[in-house]
Amino acid sequence: QFTPSLKGEYYFGNLEDLYNKHYVGLEHNWKQPNFALTSKFKYFNAKNDGNTFDIDAQNIGVLETLKVKNHTFGLGYQQIMGESAYPLPDGFLPETYFINWNATGFFKEDEKSYHVMYGYDFKDYVPGLNAMVKYVYGHDFKTANGEENHETESNVILNYAFQQPFLKGVALQYIRIDYNVKHGNDFGEDRLFVNYTKKF
Repeated sequence: QFTPSLKGEYYFGNLEDLYNKHYVGLEHNWKQPNFALTSKFKYFNAKNDGNTFDIDAQNIGVLETLKVKNHTFGLGYQQIMGESAYPLPDGFLPETYFINWNATGFFKEDEKSYHVMYGYDFKDYVPGLNAMVKYVYGHDFKTANGEENHETESNVILNYAFQQPFLKGVALQYIRIDYNVKHGNDFGEDRLFVNYTKKF
């Protein structure tokens, strides 16, 4: 925590005989009486460890989030650089700390992606309810046979935390996912989660 409004993060990970990963992150919070602006910068560097795979990729991203009363607005940018796609454990294990992490990842070689989101907290009308819509556009990557490709994903996310004392800690989350790609398979999903949180 460099200052009350600025913090930094670093970690190093190693998957033996697969790859090493370095991560550096910065987050700045600027709070004013009528709004709050959060700025995030994230940099990941993955390099092969051993001769099993050819891995050399960087992921750089920035995200600006503006909160005004019950409204939240976000703009993000993420770019994959290097000689390969950004590696994920098991091929597609979610890394939710990416700037642009959605159901489809946006981590392909040379891919650039733009992230737009809007959220609203209904606390003045329905305490415990909030909603968010997200849209991501990714481009500048190629298919396995060399065709230029682009992809989009849009999400609708609804969260509700029960306010009744006997249901304290229980929350519901609904996510609608619509994915489209120029060369590949489109899909749509509906996901429903029931969460329970208990503090000890």
